[in-house]
Amino acid sequence: MSFSRGPFKLDYIALIIGLILTSSCGPVSSDSQNHLSTKSVEQSKKNRALQKDMVALFIQARAFDAAAPMAQKLYQEQKDQANPAYWMAVILREKGVYSEAEKYFLEAISKDSKHGPSFDGLGILYGIQGELKKALVAHQKATVLEPNNAKYWNNYGFALGLNKKLDLAIKAYEKSISLAPQEKRSFVNLAFIFGAQSKYRKAEHYLSQALPPAVVFYNLALIYEKQGKLKESLSYYQKAIHENPDFTKAQQAIERIRKQ
Repeated sequence: MSFSRGPFKLDYIALIIGLILTSSCGPVSSDSQNHLSTKSVEQSKKNRALQKDMVALFIQARAFDAAAPMAQKLYQEQKDQANPAYWMAVILREKGVYSEAEKYFLEAISKDSKHGPSFDGLGILYGIQGELKKALVAHQKATVLEPNNAKYWNNYGFALGLNKKLDLAIKAYEKSISLAPQEKRSFVNLAFIFGAQSKYRKAEHYLSQALPPAVVFYNLALIYEKQGKLKESLSYYQKAIHENPDFTKAQQAIERIRKQ
C-alpha cells in the first residue's frame, strides 16, 4: 500500500498513538493475574507491531519529525534487529546528517547482511554525497538480494546512469517496468536515458506512457536544452504551452531561452 506525501490529519494520528499507549488499569484479582499477564504480553507485541507500522508509514509520508521518537524507542528496545537501525538511518539521511546515517545503515547491514532496504538506502545516501561508485555497488547488492523489487531496479538504473553506464541503465529500468508497469518513475527515468543517447522518439514514447502531453513536451524540451539544442528546446516548450496555456514552468523556460 502506498500513501501520499501530504500531511496526516491530526485526529488520525492521535487515534493511532492512542491505541499504542492504551493499557488496562484498576484492581486485578489474584485468579486473573496469570491471564492478564499473558494478555499484557500479547498487547505489548501488538503495540510494538503497530509502532513499527507507524514508523514505516510516517517515513513513507516524509513525516520524519513524527517518525523519529518512535524509531528511536524501537531502536533502543530491539538492538539486535536491522529495521530500527534502518529507520534511524533514513530519518538522519533525510535530515542531512549523512555521517550518522551511514553508521546506522552499516549497523543494520551488520545485523542482517541480507537486508535489502539498507543497501538501497545506503546507495541513495552515497548518491547524494556524490560517491557514485559506492552508490552503484550498494544498489546492485539490493537488486541481488531482492530481484523482484521494482524500486531497487529503478534506483540501480539511476545509479548506472550517473556512472555513465547508459546501456546497463536501460536494462535496469526495463526490468523495473516489467515488475511494476503501473509505476511512472521508471518510464520517465528511462526516457531521459534515451534522451541522453539522442534517441528522442524512444524518449517521447516512454514519457507518453507516464505523463500528460504538456508534461511530455516539457520534459523533451528539458532534454534538448540540456544538450544545448535551444531551437528544438524552445519548440517543445511552446508545444507544452499550447497543450496547457497555464504551464508556468514552460513559460519561464521560454523566457530563459530567449534571453540567451
